[in-house]
Amino acid sequence: MKKKRWIFTLIIVIAAVGFYSFIKFNPPIEVNTLGMSQSHKSVVVGIGNTGFSKMEILNVSVNNNEKPVEAKVQVSNHSRGLIITEDFDSKEAREFGFTNIKDVTIPARTSFSDREKDSDNKNDKIYGISALHNKAIHTVYIKYRYLGISFEEKVSIDS
Repeated sequence: MKKKRWIFTLIIVIAAVGFYSFIKFNPPIEVNTLGMSQSHKSVVVGIGNTGFSKMEILNVSVNNNEKPVEAKVQVSNHSRGLIITEDFDSKEAREFGFTNIKDVTIPARTSFSDREKDSDNKNDKIYGISALHNKAIHTVYIKYRYLGISFEEKVSIDS
């Protein structure tokens, strides 16, 4: 009886480690758009979730893990797209649904490749991380959580 319990426990542990490893080596974030202002002090990184559960953005930093002056998530629709702005409060920018990072979760199946497969609905929501900084931005770091596991995506901005 003890041997069966031990084997069952071992199988559960192996399955849990396998699941964790699969998720860790196949992160769900997809970067599909990249835009920047001429000064490179404002960037937008379009993101999607290829996974089967929601994804939570935890933090955004730039360059050498510096805190940006401001960072927000754009929630827009496919036909309107994303905007590059240096002022989140401008009249033009308000139409693009800028939201605090902590207030947005990225639903499953919101990746660019999923959208291409099901291109019937042009009003699907699209998501972008927008960051403003007082110096040119060369790198954006996006920390996020998926199924309780933390990840960090490094996005290089070509100058």
